[in-house]
Amino acid sequence: MRPSRDQWHFDGRDEQMLAAKINSNIAIDNGEAMRVAAVEDAGIIYAPEVLVADDITAGRLTEVLASWGKHSLPIHAVHPSRQFVPRRVKAIVHWIAGDLRR
Repeated sequence: MRPSRDQWHFDGRDEQMLAAKINSNIAIDNGEAMRVAAVEDAGIIYAPEVLVADDITAGRLTEVLASWGKHSLPIHAVHPSRQFVPRRVKAIVHWIAGDLRR
């Protein structure tokens, strides 16, 4: 499923996915710009935890709807066939995959 700018998706009880319709006066498609806008009191954002963790820890941001599961999208690494994948490509894919699991 492709994310919609006017809907935020949450994983509800009983493996149900819930969508909240969002009406906003501003639309930002850059994670860092969203983070800065939220820190500057421009509103609330739906962002990956890794993007806002330091701000939450420092008290600049407060997590809302913490008991709701955030819906995540899969990430894929695209590279040439497995037979000829350079070691450095394998290493970076392995490192990124491990970092995202935290």
